[in-house]
Amino acid sequence: MLRALLLAAGLTLFAGTAQAQDQPWPGASAFDRHRYDADQNLQAMERRRRDADFRQAEAARAHAASRNAAARIESGRAPALPYPGTRQPAPVAPARPNGGFPPPSPGGDVGQIDAWLDRPR
Repeated sequence: MLRALLLAAGLTLFAGTAQAQDQPWPGASAFDRHRYDADQNLQAMERRRRDADFRQAEAARAHAASRNAAARIESGRAPALPYPGTRQPAPVAPARPNGGFPPPSPGGDVGQIDAWLDRPR
């Protein structure tokens, strides 16, 4: 009997908590419940925006720190060595007219082609 009584008391407690989760406070109307849900959603969105702003600021700080570290490493490097010894780069050849090809003859080639095409077969 005692077990049945404890079981019934436990079930009523669970039923009471389920009802309390459905409504924000006892006696709230459906309009109040929806307004409460909207406020909860608004607060959750505000938290998400705040977290996103924090992550964006943290990324900007990390980016600036990495740029500073890269600049510090670059400034610590030894300067570039000059061109070795007395060697100089190879001289550049002067540009030749017509790309190095012989100049065209003054029109004598066309007659030879015409004569070859007009030959008897």
